[in-house]
Parts: sequence; C-alpha cells; structure tokens
Amino acid sequence: MTFEFISSIKDERIVSDRELNSAAGRTRHARCQIDGLDGIINAIESGAEILRVYFAGKAPDDRIISFSRTYGVQCFHVSDGVMKKLTDTSYLIPEVGIAAIPQKKAGEDNFAIVMDHVVDHGNIGTIIRSAAAFGINDLISTESQTDFFYKKIISASRGKVFESRISRFSTPTDTIRWLKEKGYQILATSPHATGIISRVNLQDKPVALVIGNESDGVCDEIMQLADLTVLIPMYGQVESLNVGVAAGISLYELKFRMVLAMLKGLIRSNLGREINVTSKRIISAMNKPIKQASGLESMQVILMMILKCDEKMSLKQVSADTALFGDELNAFLEPMITQEFIDLHKDTEGDYIILTKEGERAISELWPVVESAQKKIMEGFTEQEEAQLREFLLRIQKNCDLME
Repeated sequence: MTFEFISSIKDERIVSDRELNSAAGRTRHARCQIDGLDGIINAIESGAEILRVYFAGKAPDDRIISFSRTYGVQCFHVSDGVMKKLTDTSYLIPEVGIAAIPQKKAGEDNFAIVMDHVVDHGNIGTIIRSAAAFGINDLISTESQTDFFYKKIISASRGKVFESRISRFSTPTDTIRWLKEKGYQILATSPHATGIISRVNLQDKPVALVIGNESDGVCDEIMQLADLTVLIPMYGQVESLNVGVAAGISLYELKFRMVLAMLKGLIRSNLGREINVTSKRIISAMNKPIKQASGLESMQVILMMILKCDEKMSLKQVSADTALFGDELNAFLEPMITQEFIDLHKDTEGDYIILTKEGERAISELWPVVESAQKKIMEGFTEQEEAQLREFLLRIQKNCDLME
C-alpha cells in the first residue's frame, strides 16, 4: 500500500491543519488534532469523524496499513520536519489525526455536568470520561471560551469527548438561568455544604451537577442560585486531582439517587415496558372476537399459527413464550388437545406439540376474524408505516438475538 508523501509545510492541507494548534483555529475550522494512533482509534470508537491522518517516519509500519484498511481513513506520509511544524512541537509525534468537532448541544438528556471554571485539562478529561461511563454525555461550561477539544482533554477523556453534547455560556448566571428554563434542578458541590451527596433527596426532574474550580470551588453566583448544595466527602486537603477523581466517584451516587427519584417516569418510558404493555393490549383486543368465533383465547390461536410456521414446538418453549407453568400450562393447552387441534408428542429432547390437520382447518376458518381484528388495531396506519413498524420490530428481535 502506498501513501502520498508531503514534504512541504506550504502544502494547503498542512497550512490549514497547523492552525488547529490554537483554540481560535479549532473554532474557526471546527476541527481538531489528535495525537497518536491509539488516541485516533479511541476517538473513532467514540463516534469521531476522522478526516485524515498524517504519519512520520521512513516508511508506514504495519499498524498504519492496518488502520487505513480497517477504517478507510486517508493517510499521508510526511517528513519529520513537517510533522513537527504541523503539531507545533520540538519532538516528533508519530501520528496525528484531524477530526471534525461535533456540533451537538447539551440540554436534551436528564443529567448534565456543569464545569464552573475547571481549568486543569487532565481534570476536564477525567470528568468527561467518568461521566461517559455512567451514560452522561451532556457537558456545560460557564465560560464561553472553554476549549473541550484541546489535545490533553481529548487524551485524558480517551476520546469520549467526541460522544459529548456541549454547550457554553458567557457567565455562571446565564448558565443557571438556561438550566432552570430547561427544567433542571441545580446541585452545586461545596466542601462547606452540610448535605452529603449520597443522601441528597432529588426531585423527579433532570439533574445538573456543578463542579467548581480546583482552588476556589463553585462561584458565589451559582451557590446562591443552586437548588441544593452538596458535600463530596474527601480526605485531606483539596488538590487539583481531586476534582476529577471525586467527581467520578460522586457520579455513581448521584445517578443512583436520580434514578430513584425518576423511577416511575423511567419505567413508564422504558422500551421493554412499552412493548410488553402494547403486546398485552393487542392480545386483549383480539381476544373478544376470536373467543366469540371459536371459544379459544387469542393466545391459543396465536400458538396454533406459530405451530403452522414452525411445525413443532417444545413444551419448554411454549412455557417460556406464554409465561405459564405446570397446571396453568396444562389448562392452556387442554382445549386445543380436546378439540384435536394439537397433538402432544415426546422424543429424545422431551415433550413437544404439533398442529393437526384439524388445527390447520381451524386457523384457516378463524383467519378472517384475526385479519379483521388486526385491521382495527392498525387503523390510521399507512401501508408504509405498517411496513416500517414490522421492520423495526424485526430489527429489535435481531438485536436481542445478538445479546443472547
């Protein structure tokens, strides 16, 4: 595999990408640099769009070749001198990636991290990485100039900053005003607070956790406007490193408290619950016309339809699908056995059922009833919407299969 070689710092790509060493350049071009192949891969795995990669050295090594083939990113071979100019360093960085800075804004999730003049880049990266571990991707700064795509922040976050949704404000007051308009409850951390973060009582509403400056903590404006002030327990004197580490430790407790406060709403919006409730309502809606026509429950007819497609079904699978066991399962199967719609058999793998010819006739006679009930259930859906719904359900089933 051959790569284009760039030996001049006047190459237009080099000229443009050199500007990414400054915050102003990163803002103007909406791009940033990422040092090292591992850092580039971390960023890709966090959803970053890598525009190109530069590498130095006499020849591309196996890792560069493998990277280019795996990710399909265009790579350029540059001289050592060009690489030092590109990265604005006196030492050689072997690989540098150019990534698009995502333009996603915070405020759409139920948890946000607010950084109030946190200045240490390592701390910021640690906070981002810790937040991402708990599924928290909304980052807010009380300063409009905060540069979340500085190289050290990208590195310390292990690329997780590319998953983040970021909003910046000019002042702490503007930040809190916007958060309250969005319905957040504001928690400010303070070493002087009396309430411990692990015992705080939260409302059933989104949470914004404010983390303050390494030396001065959360500013007075926010302390006055916050809904709650909480203590992050720490031993000894507060040091710069503690901001990142303590924030990560605290997020577990606070996320747990938030889930407890919002549990009812989260359950109601949970996909599994929605599908379960919907399936029960579909069965209930189909039950009345089917029972009037055949004396059977809709689930019994559905089982017979499945048997027509699958030819046979183990009792273990029937039990799993119907959530019926023992006498309840026997009572469920008994009407179909009595009317000779299904037969019970046994083989080396255990008991199973099959659909009889009489059962096939029964479901064919009941099909107009099933079809009529289905049309009523899908009333108001276009053919395209119905096809999309089926496609979505199949995709969900496929994803569930992959998790087993």
